Amino acid sequence: MTSQRARGFTLIEMMVAMALLAAVVSAAMAMVIGTNASSRRVRIVGDTQTGARQGLEQLAAEIRAAGGGISTGQIGIAPGGGSARRMPVIYSGPNVTITEPGGQTIVTNSIFIITSDPTAIGYDVAGNGTMGVVTAASTGTPLTVVCYDRTGASVDCKDTLIPAALPPLIVGDFRNAVFLSPTNLQAPAGVPPTQQLDYAEKASNAYSPDPKAPFGFLPGANLLRARVTHWYLRQASATDTPQLVRSFPTLTTTALGAACAPGDIPFIDETNTNSGTPPVGTVMGTAPIESLQIRFMVDPAGSDNPAQFTMLNTIGVCDTTVPATVREVRLQVVSRTSSADVKGATTTQQVVYSTPGFEGTTPSATTQDAYPRRAFSLTVVPRNVQGVRL
Repeated sequence: MTSQRARGFTLIEMMVAMALLAAVVSAAMAMVIGTNASSRRVRIVGDTQTGARQGLEQLAAEIRAAGGGISTGQIGIAPGGGSARRMPVIYSGPNVTITEPGGQTIVTNSIFIITSDPTAIGYDVAGNGTMGVVTAASTGTPLTVVCYDRTGASVDCKDTLIPAALPPLIVGDFRNAVFLSPTNLQAPAGVPPTQQLDYAEKASNAYSPDPKAPFGFLPGANLLRARVTHWYLRQASATDTPQLVRSFPTLTTTALGAACAPGDIPFIDETNTNSGTPPVGTVMGTAPIESLQIRFMVDPAGSDNPAQFTMLNTIGVCDTTVPATVREVRLQVVSRTSSADVKGATTTQQVVYSTPGFEGTTPSATTQDAYPRRAFSLTVVPRNVQGVRL
């Protein structure tokens, strides 16, 4: 009987097989790790894009509605009971310098926008379709106002359009308007019932029956709740995350002089006053925003010919002729990730990034860092200032 020898792998064969298996596993692990890193990077950048777009879209919506239907692009104002004047419904606020992780710096812009409360426009006020109208006005006396519902019946303005505490109002028509600070609204009286609306600017005799005057409007002007917003970037220190912020500034109590000066500050918040406790802005979006750039395309000749448009970097608080010729507002925000891109074992293997420029604006240095960035640009047409030219 012949015996059979047991067969198996030799030591050398086992070592070769193990080496091949190790190589395959290592390659597979490298692919998995690379895929995970890539997926992580895509997810982080995607979250950054979403957060930036949310803030940019809300800013664009407010620019479109600037002025509450005022085709001249300017509004009458008499802050602190001082001299009445007209000012732009869109104007530039203080610039902010942001320090980026790599050490480079970039100057970012800000913008003030005067418009009406989106919950108090037209016949949608308070959900019951109320419209407020001025029926009589004269210098040194309260305004006579009336509020109507959808059926044309008179209703109490305080219960609908002007709730307590009395908010600031935009009073005017589609051409001219004023920013008004109510102090007292009496109950409806008479037939048909009207109400007396007292306002702070009455004390300085700021009102004029000439609608083109700095603080002028005619009977028949609509009442809308006013809303002032200021968009800017905030970075408490060079190591803090920069954020896109919107504040709701308050009207200054300082009386302004008869002659407009570029340093006039009609509305104040944390960016342009150090006194008291100014309003602090609310962070918009969910991503770090390290650049906000704003440019204004104007048509100074009124030609409606894009070849003759001029780009402005700012609109000053005294530039009352500019808003009526604004054809576009160009915006750019640059968002970056909260976490660095850690691809590569050493810094020489890492991908580095820099902040994109916009219309001649670039970081002050070429230093880059490992934070991915995305730039979003948008062109906005302020619909209220695209109508009748006066």
